[in-house]
Amino acid sequence: GALGSGSGVLDVAGGGAGGGGLAFQLLNYSGIKATVVDPRPPSSRKAVDTLVFSGSSPASPMTAKYDVDVTPLGAPPRWPPFVKQMVEETVALARREDSGQGGSSEISPGLQPFEGGVHEADMELTDELAIAWTARGCSVVCGLHPDSATEPLVDFAIEMGKPFAVVPCCVFWRSKPGLLDGGVRSYEDFLSYLERKLPPGEVRRGTLGFDGRNTVLWWPGRN
Repeated sequence: GALGSGSGVLDVAGGGAGGGGLAFQLLNYSGIKATVVDPRPPSSRKAVDTLVFSGSSPASPMTAKYDVDVTPLGAPPRWPPFVKQMVEETVALARREDSGQGGSSEISPGLQPFEGGVHEADMELTDELAIAWTARGCSVVCGLHPDSATEPLVDFAIEMGKPFAVVPCCVFWRSKPGLLDGGVRSYEDFLSYLERKLPPGEVRRGTLGFDGRNTVLWWPGRN
């Protein structure tokens, strides 16, 4: 499907102790390639604890129709690759390679879901060309509570014409001069600020079925 095209889903700020869940579930439940970009390596322990390869995922019943149980019963979990960088660093590599400053941009590492037999920590992507290709070749840019990576995520997706879906959480207006200058003081201000990056009506808003910050902003991309 479309989500699995190119290098798959780019999961921004999906690392850390509670991270890895989105990319992990996309790969294990739906067979969709996904890569985590976060200076904190993902730790998918929670996702592994709820992993069930028969029936729909108990962790996300609302997405059960997309759960195709692609991992065989009894097989070890498959770990999504990750890039241990701030999203701004990954974006800089993608821009450099896109401009031809980094050498050939024709190389496609051909990232595929990794089969079992490796540890999660082994999945780090370190080759700059592979990282750039992964970012430029993604099908969609996602962020689930990506904190300070929210605006860079959206800016990169718009620049590349890629679809994005982001669920903002914290608003760092005190430490982000651009937000301060844009009149952002509250969560609602932040949502409106992000929506104004594109012509009225292009960025769409929805509500997801979980507690807490659950407003999703999404854009279908340029094409």
